[in-house]
Amino acid sequence: MYKEQDFDIGRNIKAIEWLKTEIVVNAGQVCRALQSAKDELVLQALANIMLSCYLLARRMGVSFSRLELEVQRRTKQAQTDGHELEQWYNDLSNLAEHLEVRRKK
Repeated sequence: MYKEQDFDIGRNIKAIEWLKTEIVVNAGQVCRALQSAKDELVLQALANIMLSCYLLARRMGVSFSRLELEVQRRTKQAQTDGHELEQWYNDLSNLAEHLEVRRKK
């Protein structure tokens, strides 16, 4: 007979697989929306990717705040490493500032 714990593990694995698929599907939707130049569809697909990433992290035992701290750490590292988008547009500095303001709230 199956134990309740076995059912929870199975359900968690199913959720993880579903979330991984959602990330891939929405990445494809971003590409399609960019081709059709539909800003609202791009925004929705990007938001869905972010949502799925947060939920996948949680299913993997990573807290939302730990995920955000890792994004901050990687952003700062990319700045230090001279990432092209930082050099060209200051994107990483802008993201780091945005994340820092959010953490202070």
